[in-house]
Amino acid sequence: MLCDTILLMAKTKNRVIRYIEDDFWKPILILSYFLIEQSDTEVTIDENEELLPNEDYANEPKKNIIILGLCYQILNSKNDRAKNCNQRRSNALETIATLLDYYIIKDAKPLFLQSILSKGRNQQYSAFEALSNYYEISEDELDEGLLIKLDTIAKETDNQDIASTCLEILINAGVIDEMEAICKMDDWKHEHWGL
Repeated sequence: MLCDTILLMAKTKNRVIRYIEDDFWKPILILSYFLIEQSDTEVTIDENEELLPNEDYANEPKKNIIILGLCYQILNSKNDRAKNCNQRRSNALETIATLLDYYIIKDAKPLFLQSILSKGRNQQYSAFEALSNYYEISEDELDEGLLIKLDTIAKETDNQDIASTCLEILINAGVIDEMEAICKMDDWKHEHWGL
């Protein structure tokens, strides 16, 4: 019911409803943890088990598929460039990144990559955070194109959080170490802040 309510709110043009929409996302993350924590030991998820959208899972932790389905619907819906749409997409990316700690979600990385070039700050930042989480837990190698893109964004962005998160992705992917990231961040501060 909560997921259906969020989808209905996303389609409305009513400004009052738009103001409270973000409050409906807060229980989503709590619910994800609750479903996993409340499970019996014999029905818990297997380590690195794949979670598929639109599948019918009987045990409680796998009911997170409903939440994953909500996130997919939000990210695949039309981006109307409104502030609420940006925040809604950001919330969906954050939720998927959290579920990655418990499940394999094969389509997660392409969704994150699609959002890193977003004009919406919240969505873009959440995509970088999600990619950082993805590379922290996965053994995927960073391809050359993404490496160049992250390095370029880290140098050119005027947002310190985005620059540091790009560098965090490079650390988590094993491309650079923490010392090199600190040096790059010092260069960024010198370039953008004159420090």
